[in-house]
Amino acid sequence: METKPRIQFYGARGSIPVCGSGVLAFGGNTTCLQLDSPNSNRVIGIDAGTGIRHDHPGGAYSYQFEMDGKSQVFSTDIEHGDGIDRRIVEFSRDADILIHDGQYTAKELEHRRGWGHSSYDQALQVAELAGARRLIITHQDPDHDDTVLQEMEHKCRRRFPKTLLAREKMEIEW
Repeated sequence: METKPRIQFYGARGSIPVCGSGVLAFGGNTTCLQLDSPNSNRVIGIDAGTGIRHDHPGGAYSYQFEMDGKSQVFSTDIEHGDGIDRRIVEFSRDADILIHDGQYTAKELEHRRGWGHSSYDQALQVAELAGARRLIITHQDPDHDDTVLQEMEHKCRRRFPKTLLAREKMEIEW
């Protein structure tokens, strides 16, 4: 029986973990996920709790995985600067799933330049420019509770319908 590759999130927060009744829907653990392909017996774990850095103080990396003819790009701890980083757009070209940093609103980002993270809007722009089929936004701000994140997910989906904000225990096939 053939099954599709899966992604399971064990955490979706950025920078530091959080706890409390206001973060139960999205969870409080820092970004951590597992990709697996039952057809090829491959399992890949990504634990960004200590940071995977790209244009981030100290440098960074993005990753592209191919499983069963599908591609997934993981790009977090990325600050685009004055414009969208074209290298990330090209790296993400035609990805089946783009998992991208989205820690801030555009307004918050204005006051957090140099911190090494992206806005929701920038994640959407990369997905649109790259022709990604689906977008999962991770590395959520520790100060954003479930209400803020649900509202942001709704706004993002109006612009790019195949968008989700990552949640702890979320599992998707791709």
